[in-house]
Amino acid sequence: MADLLPVELVSKIFLLSLDSERSVTSGTPAAPWNAAQVCQYWRSVALAMPELWTSLSLDVEPGCHGYPKLIAASLARAQGRDLSVTLSFSDGCDTAACLVSLHAYSANLKQLRIFASDDCIHLLSLEGLCALQTLDLTLRCTDTIWRGLLLNPWHSITLPTLEHLRVRYDGCCRLFHSITLPKLQSLNIGRYGDRSIPFPTSYKPLASSIARSGCSLRRLVIERMPLDLRDLVECMKRSPSLTELSVGADEKEDTQLTTAALRFLLWDARVVRSGRAVLPNLRSLTIMLQEYAKPQDVNDLLRSRLSEESLGAHPALTKLLDVNITRRMSGEWSGAKMEKWRLCDGTVFKTIYGDDSQMLHAETLVF
Repeated sequence: MADLLPVELVSKIFLLSLDSERSVTSGTPAAPWNAAQVCQYWRSVALAMPELWTSLSLDVEPGCHGYPKLIAASLARAQGRDLSVTLSFSDGCDTAACLVSLHAYSANLKQLRIFASDDCIHLLSLEGLCALQTLDLTLRCTDTIWRGLLLNPWHSITLPTLEHLRVRYDGCCRLFHSITLPKLQSLNIGRYGDRSIPFPTSYKPLASSIARSGCSLRRLVIERMPLDLRDLVECMKRSPSLTELSVGADEKEDTQLTTAALRFLLWDARVVRSGRAVLPNLRSLTIMLQEYAKPQDVNDLLRSRLSEESLGAHPALTKLLDVNITRRMSGEWSGAKMEKWRLCDGTVFKTIYGDDSQMLHAETLVF
């Protein structure tokens, strides 16, 4: 009965059968692979539809050497369409062969997601992906000696077209020792899993990479990582084009800014004269503050970036359009846990919350 359906109907069924992942494992083939195995007729229809093969998600397990051929067979059927690939490597897998197999389709590969352990990743294999625009890299931290590019200062890699980079890895800033990203616009970094990092992370490699790349970074997100204030400020100084900054958006995490960091974001006559003013183009600000940060410093920061007086005095400064600032509280207000500032339609709302997100106090701030 399957071969009696018209081509148009079969094609529609195939398109509807595609899920968001299209994951292929050694034991369970997913659409469109399973559809192409029903019968010769369905196979011919599937192979004639390049849009079915533009996205591949593959779980790579150790002991099997056929994955590069599988990748090539799938991507070839896309017939020059833009490609999105997700590769999830189990521990002990050699990633190089699979990553090298992508080079034949580098002109069309736009998005790449990699899940692997840090002792087997070969980032040098990424060089040559000349059209890659988005890279999502998640590395599981191991206690073995790191290999490949992670800590080797004598190897460098340039991704000339990469615009969006997301890294989840306990030592993610070390990756930037050797990476050059001239087109980078969006950077999202954070640690992987719940493993704690007891000491502040050095952002010097990141600041050096931004300067070396000469990129116009517009979005910086830092999550679940202890901060070194001086290095973070250096990153901000190297990124005058930044329009969105998010540090510690998760209320349960340990990425928190101090009062000193707020003062670096402040725009007033004294700061501008000293040459310490940063991020003149900032439009969106999301930060988590330590509990001993002073609320008055938050108000001063918002006043300097929202008031007409300040904007008039500093023509180079762009007005904030989105604000989400959260500060943990301890003992200052009976039962209070969180203090929040939100910008909505040009008005700042300050609220204090207790247990179970119960609102204890709310007020409107005018600047």
